Amino acid sequence: MTEYDDDFKINIHAPVEDTQEVLESLDSLMRVEEIQRKVDEEEFMNTKQRLLKVHKKRIQDILSLAFEPLHDLLPNPLQYLITKGN
Repeated sequence: MTEYDDDFKINIHAPVEDTQEVLESLDSLMRVEEIQRKVDEEEFMNTKQRLLKVHKKRIQDILSLAFEPLHDLLPNPLQYLITKGN
């Protein structure tokens, strides 16, 4: 033993929380976590939709550029109908 051993004293006792109190606290915590999960899920879905729109637009742009030479070879259907009608 050292000369400082008498400076500290630890009291240990059993928990005194009521079972109903603990259950209510857990229920409250579960509600908070469920709300946070729903918020996170909604943010995820919004981000997913935004990315989907971006990728669809990119695919449209790629296809438009790829088929642009063919558009020059094909007649414009509206212009063809107008010319044919005259």
